[in-house]
Amino acid sequence: MVTGHRKETERVGIIRRRTRAVGEFAYDVLLPGEVDDSGVEAHLDRGVLTIIVPKGASERRRRIELT
Repeated sequence: MVTGHRKETERVGIIRRRTRAVGEFAYDVLLPGEVDDSGVEAHLDRGVLTIIVPKGASERRRRIELT
């Protein structure tokens, strides 16, 4: 689950409409299948959160050679 708080930015001049929500938020995602939680990575770059969650060993593709 990702939780956070969006702050209201100070604006100068006349504000006609507000399109961005402010305040507390929570974002929860149910991932399909098994994941490798020891390999989870998260990066925040210029306000963009990127989360990388690798698949578990049983969920990865595997090659089966035919003889």
